[in-house]
Amino acid sequence: MAGFDVYGFAGHQLDTRLYMDFLRMEGESNFLLLLPPQERERVRDFWYRQAPQSVKDYVYGPQFQVRKESGIRYQTNQPKQELFALLRQHVGGVLNPPHNINEELDSALRAQLRALAQVKGKALQWFPEVALLTITDRPGGDVRHDRLYTLLHDDGYSNLASVFNPESRRLPAEDALTVAKGVIGAYPNVFFHVEQAALPEFIAAVAGLMSETDYHRLAERFAVRRTHQHFWAHSDAVHRAYRRIDPLEAGLLDYNRLENR
Repeated sequence: MAGFDVYGFAGHQLDTRLYMDFLRMEGESNFLLLLPPQERERVRDFWYRQAPQSVKDYVYGPQFQVRKESGIRYQTNQPKQELFALLRQHVGGVLNPPHNINEELDSALRAQLRALAQVKGKALQWFPEVALLTITDRPGGDVRHDRLYTLLHDDGYSNLASVFNPESRRLPAEDALTVAKGVIGAYPNVFFHVEQAALPEFIAAVAGLMSETDYHRLAERFAVRRTHQHFWAHSDAVHRAYRRIDPLEAGLLDYNRLENR
C-alpha cells in the first residue's frame, strides 16, 4: 500500500507486518488456485526464490497442495496472462479509471507516459519510492489537475518471506515504475516539475540513471526540492490540484519523507 505507515511500539509494528504477511500468503494461495495445477508450482517457486527452506516447507505444505482444476478453460500456454485479462474483464466495472494513464486524452502525452512506465531495471534503484510529477505546457506554467501524476518505484525482490534484512534479497534488475494519474500515497519523496516539451529528456534521464550523481543531476534539472525558493508555492498548487481531482479524499501530504538529494 503506497504511503502506508505503522504507528505504535515495535511489537505492534511487527504484529502488523506479520498479519499482512499472512494476508499476502492467503491471497497468493487464492490466486494460484485459479491457475492450472501444473502452473501453480512454477509461479510459486518464482515468488519464493532463495527463501529459507523452513519458509518453503510451510508455504509448500499440505494445506496448499490442492490439485483440483480451477474450472477455467485456458486457451494459450500463458495462463497467468490470460487470468489477468479475465480478472480485468470481470472487475472492470469497479476499477478506478481516473488513475489509468490510458485514459489520458492527449495522445502525444499518453504515449510519453507509457514510455515512462516502460522504464525498468537497475537504473531505477536510484529513483525515489514515491514521486509527484506535474507536467506543464510552458516554463513556469500552472499546476493543472489533469497534469498531475504519481510515479511509484516498484522494488524487485527474490522473495518477501522475511521481515528482516530486505537488502539481501533486492534484485534491482527487476525494478519497475508505475505511472498513475492523480495522487497516490500520503508521503511523497520528491516533486518533479516538467514541461511537456522536456518530457522525453526527463524519461531519458530516468532510464539512464547509473549513480547517485546522475540522480542529483536529474533533480537539479527537474525537482522542486524543499530548499527551492518556490517550493511552498508549488506545494500549494499541488494541493489545489489534488482537491480538484479528489475532493472527498484529498488531504494534506506528509513531508516527513521528503528527500533533498
